[in-house]
Amino acid sequence: MDLSYDRGQIPGDYCFLQENIENGLIFLKSRCRLLCLLYDIFGYWVAGWNKAMDGDNGEVTIMEKRTMKKLNIGKGQRSGLRFNANGIETRKNILKAAAKLFAERGYDGTSFRDITEASGIGLGSLVYHFGVKHNLYLETLNAFLMSKERALEIVAPLNACRKKDRKSVVNALVTAIASYLREIHCNRKFPFLPAFYTRLLIDAGKDAGKIVDARLTQARDSLNQFAMRLNPKLTEEQAYAWRRLVIAQIQYTMVSKKAILQEFHIKAYSPEVLDEIARSIAEVSYPLLGLK
Repeated sequence: MDLSYDRGQIPGDYCFLQENIENGLIFLKSRCRLLCLLYDIFGYWVAGWNKAMDGDNGEVTIMEKRTMKKLNIGKGQRSGLRFNANGIETRKNILKAAAKLFAERGYDGTSFRDITEASGIGLGSLVYHFGVKHNLYLETLNAFLMSKERALEIVAPLNACRKKDRKSVVNALVTAIASYLREIHCNRKFPFLPAFYTRLLIDAGKDAGKIVDARLTQARDSLNQFAMRLNPKLTEEQAYAWRRLVIAQIQYTMVSKKAILQEFHIKAYSPEVLDEIARSIAEVSYPLLGLK
């Protein structure tokens, strides 16, 4: 017995009912997909919330991997996220508060809860914008670390120096070193920069190291090239040793600020004081260039 029916053989009311059922099933199916997607987003948000509360070591959990695969996004990031003016301002406030706390307490000593209290921005917004603490830390580096262009601008006097007499070489070094020190120590808008750079020496992991290398490697290489151009007899190892001496003395101004202030009998860094420190660094490092 053939139980199949043609719609033309079925009463109109039944046909209308069948169409409504079919349309209802299609509607429910589409809504189920939406609900599943919302569930995945909610699950990912909860994972970020838990990491914010318990701390984040930068590892991706199984739950995050599953959710990110479905959403086809990166760790802690929303696909196609757009910000209005308020959203951009919120991100700036979060980054500033986070950078200040990272500078004071370090990466491990700072939690999302600390940042929400310092910025006055809700934890939900924090997780929404950055996902997990590791992402937020990297974003603070992108925001406050010296740009590649600025770093190259600072070492430009070294590239322009062609004379090999002591005065010309020392003056070129003083100009470059003083510019770098002023960029960090005399930033009134972000006074936490010296401590932020100091903490970076301690807390920088693999991902942070990549950002630092991308910004500063070319400028650092300019120091090697400067040394070997002035004295072609220097080996690469000797030029690198000279560069390390210069960089170490610059870093010393951040790591041992109190000791330097006591040594120079001053209360705070000023542009004039930094110029003196830069000249001291240049004079100390000059003999290693092997010039007469």
